[in-house]
Amino acid sequence: MTHDKGDTVGFAVLDLYQQASSPDYQIDQHVILNGGIYLPLAELSAAQKYFTLPIFGYFMTRVIFTPDRFTAQLAKYYSPKLSDEEQLNIASFFKYQGGTTGFTKTLRYIADRKKYEETWLQALNSSDIPTTLIWGELDPIAKLEIADFVWENYLRNRDAPASYWRMPCASHYPQNDQPEIISQLVRRSLLGEADVFSELQDSSCSPILVEET
Repeated sequence: MTHDKGDTVGFAVLDLYQQASSPDYQIDQHVILNGGIYLPLAELSAAQKYFTLPIFGYFMTRVIFTPDRFTAQLAKYYSPKLSDEEQLNIASFFKYQGGTTGFTKTLRYIADRKKYEETWLQALNSSDIPTTLIWGELDPIAKLEIADFVWENYLRNRDAPASYWRMPCASHYPQNDQPEIISQLVRRSLLGEADVFSELQDSSCSPILVEET
């Protein structure tokens, strides 16, 4: 189960897993949450672009985007918006051991995506692992168009089972915005519990099953 940068790591692992003649572990399910899994359709923020610049990125993470300022920007990608207390808690994470100063290294995954993206998406397309794609519709960076594109071109017509869910009230972090629904979707994928959403049928925030193959 992966999200954001973890989606990239997951695709790289999937590619290696498929190349191994006899892997010493087994992947039974693949669950993908919001992330820039097709960069041409991603609306990367200015900060994400600046952080990857060698000198300017160093300056940004130490002077401009302090943990408190970065968290204030990050709060916009949650639905509903984070409370003041939640923002303080997240800022405390980024203050630990330099926190935001590591972004210049972790955001190198964007360059990796540009280089290997087609290889990784082809690995997803040829995968025989049942896959669930879950997407928060309100995400301003990893927009819904990304999920639509990946579903249509790499998941919809492959042989292995796949399902595509949209979450109308979730943004970039659906696991935070609607954790109960995410847990139910995961249980549905793992256990085949098809009726877990019966109590949500009248809610405008009910997950939408776009398609299942």
